[in-house]
Amino acid sequence: MVSEIIKLLWGLQQVDNEIDYLTKKANEIPEKIKGLNLHLEQETKNLEQNRANVINYKKEYKLAEVDLKTCEEKIAQYQVQLYSAKTNEQYKAFLKEIENQKKLKNEIEDKMIELLEKIENTEREIKRKEKEIEIIKEDTQKKIEELKKEEEKIREEIKKREEKRKELISSLPVNYYEIYEKIKKRRNGIAVAKIENEVCGICFNPIPPQTVIEIRKNENIYYCDYCGRILVVIE
Repeated sequence: MVSEIIKLLWGLQQVDNEIDYLTKKANEIPEKIKGLNLHLEQETKNLEQNRANVINYKKEYKLAEVDLKTCEEKIAQYQVQLYSAKTNEQYKAFLKEIENQKKLKNEIEDKMIELLEKIENTEREIKRKEKEIEIIKEDTQKKIEELKKEEEKIREEIKKREEKRKELISSLPVNYYEIYEKIKKRRNGIAVAKIENEVCGICFNPIPPQTVIEIRKNENIYYCDYCGRILVVIE
C-alpha cells in the first residue's frame, strides 16, 4: 500500500513539474508576440520619422530659396548704389554690404546643398526601409502564427497532464494528497524529492544510509529532515 502511495506521489510530482514547465512556456508566448509587434511598430515609426524629416528638409529648402533670392536682390541693389556713391566712405560701406551679402549667399547655398543631400539620402533610406518593413511584416506574421500554434499545442499538452493529474489524485488517499499540497505550497512547488547519492535531490541534505535502506523498503513515508519534502528512491 505504501509503495503504491509513493509511486502515486512521485508520479504526481512529475506531472506537476511538467504542468509548471509547460505553463511557463505557454505564458512566455504572448510576450514574444508583443516583442515582435513592438519591433515592427518601432521600425514603422522610424520610417514615418524619415518621411517627416524629408518634408521638413524640403520646407527648409524652400525658405532658403527665398533667403537666397533676397540676398541676391540686396547684392544687386548695393551694386547699383555703389556706382552712385558720392563719397569714399559711402563707396566703402556699399562694398562692405556687398561682401557681407555675398558671404551670406555662400552660407545659404552651402545650406541648400546640405539640405539636398539630406533629402536625397533620406529618400533613399525611406525606399530601403519600405522594402525592409515589408519583409519584417511577413516575417512577423509568420512567426506570430507559428507561436500561436505552438501555444495551442502546449495548452493541449497541459490539458492532458491535468487529466492525468486528476487520475493520480483520485487514486491517492486524501490525507496524503493534502500533505503533498501543503509541502508543495511551502517548498516552491516541489513536494517530493528523489534521493541521489544519499542526499536529498533538492536541498542536498545528507540522508543517513540506514534511512535510505528503510526508504527502499517502501514500508513508510519519510521526510527530509532539512527541507521537509517527501523522500523517494527511484531505481
